[in-house]
Amino acid sequence: MCATQTESLAEQRIAACSGMLKSGRLNGKPAGVAYALRGLAYLDRGDIAHAIADLNQAIERAPDFAPAYQNRGNAWYARGNYGQALADYDDAIRLDPNSPSPYVNRATLRRDLGNADGALKDYQKAISLGADSARLFGGRGQLYLRQRDYAAAIADFDHAVRLDPRVSNYMLRAQAHEASGALDRALSDYAEAARLDPKDIGTLTAQAAVWAKTGNLDKAIAVYDRAVAIDQNRAITYALRAQAYAQKGDRKHAMADISRALKFSWTVNFLQTRGTIRLDDGDLDGVVHDADAMLKLEPDNAPALALREAALARKKNDADALADLAKERDKSAQDKTVQDKAARDSIDAPAIKQAAKPGKADDKKVASVAKSEENVDRPDKKREKQERSRNEKQKVVRPGDSRKKFVADDKPRYVRAGSEESFRAGGIRFTDIWTERR
Repeated sequence: MCATQTESLAEQRIAACSGMLKSGRLNGKPAGVAYALRGLAYLDRGDIAHAIADLNQAIERAPDFAPAYQNRGNAWYARGNYGQALADYDDAIRLDPNSPSPYVNRATLRRDLGNADGALKDYQKAISLGADSARLFGGRGQLYLRQRDYAAAIADFDHAVRLDPRVSNYMLRAQAHEASGALDRALSDYAEAARLDPKDIGTLTAQAAVWAKTGNLDKAIAVYDRAVAIDQNRAITYALRAQAYAQKGDRKHAMADISRALKFSWTVNFLQTRGTIRLDDGDLDGVVHDADAMLKLEPDNAPALALREAALARKKNDADALADLAKERDKSAQDKTVQDKAARDSIDAPAIKQAAKPGKADDKKVASVAKSEENVDRPDKKREKQERSRNEKQKVVRPGDSRKKFVADDKPRYVRAGSEESFRAGGIRFTDIWTERR
């Protein structure tokens, strides 16, 4: 039992190896191998501290036992000590250069550290040594996926699925299809993954996201409904469904879902979603409230500043629109006054000109007549003064004016928060905030 490597039997393996070590019959390298086997059992159980302690004992007693270095490297990797993990993988390869397994482990570490060239060399070396595992091809496929070489990634994931048709491999291939734009194939792989594990919420939310991409929001919402039914306390699912409802234009259900998500988890992302929905609804005070709450959590949050600015700009523009309306009315009245005066002048001018012709009338008499006409307070002039007085009063825009949503030219004077324009400065796009992947 001590030498068995079945993960589900970790407890029995630990007990069996402990019995052998306590017997006192093992010394030197055999004892080192027993410690290495128990260390591996601890690693399978997730007990990293005991695993490292046993593997240290194994290496001390059997310094040429390559698997002890490789498994300790795995333990360091699980703990996040990547430098020590890399050193142990190097030692395992030095001691057993013809074993493909440590090359695969080192390739995985190099891939995660961003050393793509080193990772590809290790993957290729493992393949040349006869390795043909789903883990190898799945790992190299992930590297190709990061490099956006979707054809190569899909080819590796195809191989991985053939070797081991498990959920994780279907999910990886689905992601590659989705990234390449083959959404129908992505949906097919996500559906197969969901069939293999109907209670995997990550699979369902990924599938729903692709339906949303295709524009079929009803199917997206239906898949989110299935995810919510599995776990009604998972905030992210409500937030994702809220986004789908918002895209559909059903802001009532969107608000209900995002408010429910915020009850479970008060986060910047969820507040941003609610603020964006409120902005679309014209609830400008609510937008400012959510933006301020975001800034309390993250004082320099760019989307929060964008939301707040958009709400305040719309409030200012509403007031400006009323002022512009008053100015426009005033200008129209002034133009009408000028036009009326020009019309009167065009009527009166011939008589004055006729009176001023040489030999027809005295110049002084003509001047006297013109001056007397200017001093006459005609009824139409009285109306002009009254109209001008009313227009002057309309120039004042009083606080609390109820016409908040008026825009003179029917074109919004703000950038909608959540749009690509408003969030580009913060490096965040709305459709991107809630996309979930395994």
